[in-house]
Amino acid sequence: LAAFRGIVSAEDVGRSKPAPDPYLRAADVLRVRPQVCVAVEDSHWGIDAARDAGMKTIGITTTSHASALSAADRIIGTLDELTPELVEARAAPGPA
Repeated sequence: LAAFRGIVSAEDVGRSKPAPDPYLRAADVLRVRPQVCVAVEDSHWGIDAARDAGMKTIGITTTSHASALSAADRIIGTLDELTPELVEARAAPGPA
């Protein structure tokens, strides 16, 4: 657990996914704005929660088909594809 700057569980929030509460709490724990965060999710509930929190999203098809993750900003097939460059590209501000 020392590798993580913060951990948020269902017990830490009033509502769980698909509500954005877990993601908003995580951003608060990390002291960052949700808009600069990238959430990696394997379910449409998680994608919806992160997007409702204002975060960019990367869907990973380890447990859900890509069609279920279509709301994600990017979809990958395995964690091997999750690179720092991919996360940074998703976190970069979009056009005004």
